[in-house]
Amino acid sequence: DLDSDSLKIAKISKSNELKYYKSFELTSLNAVKRLDIDLTKSIISAGLDSSEVILKIIPFNLKKIFIKKALEFQCKNSLSLNTKSMHFCSTYNKDKNIAAHFITTKEVLTKRIKRDNHLGLDPDHITYAPIALIRFAKFYDENFKEGIIINFSKTKVVIVLFKDFFIEKSYQIKIDLSKSTDYKSLEIEIFSIVNFLDSSLNKRILFTGDINFISFNDHFSKYLDRQIINNFLDNQHSSIKVFALAIGLALDARVRDSSSIEFRKDEFTSKKELKNLSYKLFGYFILSLTIIFTFFYFSNRALKNKEFLLLSELNKLEKAEQENLNIKSNHNAHLYDRIENFEKKLKASNKNFPYILDTYSVSEILSWLNNHENLKNAEILNFEYDLESFPLSNSKTDPYLVKVTMQFKLENSQQARDFHNRLLNDPKVDTLREVRWEVDYNIYKTSFYLEKKYE
Repeated sequence: DLDSDSLKIAKISKSNELKYYKSFELTSLNAVKRLDIDLTKSIISAGLDSSEVILKIIPFNLKKIFIKKALEFQCKNSLSLNTKSMHFCSTYNKDKNIAAHFITTKEVLTKRIKRDNHLGLDPDHITYAPIALIRFAKFYDENFKEGIIINFSKTKVVIVLFKDFFIEKSYQIKIDLSKSTDYKSLEIEIFSIVNFLDSSLNKRILFTGDINFISFNDHFSKYLDRQIINNFLDNQHSSIKVFALAIGLALDARVRDSSSIEFRKDEFTSKKELKNLSYKLFGYFILSLTIIFTFFYFSNRALKNKEFLLLSELNKLEKAEQENLNIKSNHNAHLYDRIENFEKKLKASNKNFPYILDTYSVSEILSWLNNHENLKNAEILNFEYDLESFPLSNSKTDPYLVKVTMQFKLENSQQARDFHNRLLNDPKVDTLREVRWEVDYNIYKTSFYLEKKYE
């Protein structure tokens, strides 16, 4: 909280506990450098004044997935200003279906950042000062959900109206407490604003900042109903009220929720955040490379293992068929070249070698069933092509034995019976083996074995 030549700071822990708060008089530009603060390990938070931000409260009702883009669109279209020179932040209250838009200029934000940089500070987070005051109000009293906050500093008075910890209005009055102040005229001006915000005068008022609370509350109470003064005028002595804005700014940087706004974004992102982002991107890059390398390594290892098993099987086959096929193995040749050469030898041979399928393939059976006269109106629910036995290098006499199982739906029972009869006489079907037939209303299931394709 920087006001005139005075700097107030507050430190909040990760568990939102108030560690300390201090005040410094800035007599030189090096004053900040002498502060007992480790800036490298802390999140520095600052806030724009009410006079530097336009606040617009607009009804808003939209599904959650569209909120972010819709808020930006609504905010830009609610202004008659040049949006290219503006900087926007928005929040949304889903309970009330209202949006709060905070608009400042890029010039104002640039000047604020340069001013802080001139003092050796580079805020990581810039919010709206009245929101920070609402944060303090909740920290000060969690039951203080609705009311008015009046915060005094050397150069201004900020008046904030809020409900359910959501900002509704904010006003700022320029003053100079370093000189003699006409309290009477100031009180009248403040009271007129309070009366405008709360004509019934039944809201609780919290005074914060640089002011003698007892003295000013007594002056201010002249314009209020003394019978209900204690119900809403908070005149409790507390030193932390002086540091309300500093504490609120620290809390707002730590507590990120639907009420949070962030002016340090896009081209105004802080150097520390950009640095952290670059570290994160570099970390993600290294992690991605590690994952890719690990995947490549284990995939390559698995492929090598499969190639080794395939090579072992090929060596067995070549050895078993060396005499029949006149194979001269070239162990220096590539594995896939050796497989291709072995396949050519098999196909070129006139002998009936067991490694060539001698019955109907899957595609042939599917084509046969698809074009079958009795199955034109059928819906095939399940199809299985099961190779129950086949020859191996150490058992070449084992036959190819294929069992086909299918389940289909057919409304016409006569067509189903005709299909069953055709199966019993079809040359593709081995009728010496069992042909099973099951019926469940209009659902039929059959299984049969295939004959050899070549004799």
